[in-house]
Amino acid sequence: MPVTLDSVSQAHHNPGLDKLNRAFIRHRRNLVMMAFDRTPGEPALERATVDDLRAALSRSVASGDHGDELKGLLRRAASEARSRGVQAEQLLVSLKDIWYSLPGLSTQPGNDVQTRLLQQLIARCIQEYYGT
Repeated sequence: MPVTLDSVSQAHHNPGLDKLNRAFIRHRRNLVMMAFDRTPGEPALERATVDDLRAALSRSVASGDHGDELKGLLRRAASEARSRGVQAEQLLVSLKDIWYSLPGLSTQPGNDVQTRLLQQLIARCIQEYYGT
């Protein structure tokens, strides 16, 4: 039988150990509850910005290249995110959610053009977030 805090406290009937055991269990429960929360809260970006990004990225997928408009859109998205207190990582998650929701996106792995476009999108987003 493995030795646990509970089995030790039961064997010795030590009230101090019982208290420590309960505190340890509460601490473990709190650690589990501190996991990253992806429940919907305030959106990272304005709805209009999301719609504009979705339209521009759809055109990028169709043409195989990001248009000139993407730089301005990413600058706008980065500015909105910073003003709302959204971290760069959260902004990237939002952009990737937009990307993977695009209807023209291939579901087949190994699409080099789409992989390159996504990598460029991420790099440009980081540049705009920290560069302005």
